[in-house]
Amino acid sequence: MYGLHYNHPTKFKETNFIEWSKKAQKLRDRYSDEQIEDFRIELKKLSDKYYVV
Repeated sequence: MYGLHYNHPTKFKETNFIEWSKKAQKLRDRYSDEQIEDFRIELKKLSDKYYVV
């Protein structure tokens, strides 16, 4: 989980990073290891809401 936000193609606004981080942690807690692909899809959707265009 650590560092996945750095793989996003554009930079996050610093003011939104804390909010994104909390939501990503809650999202992580909802998925088991067997659901890793579903988690990656949902994390990408969440990240798309917070990146700077």
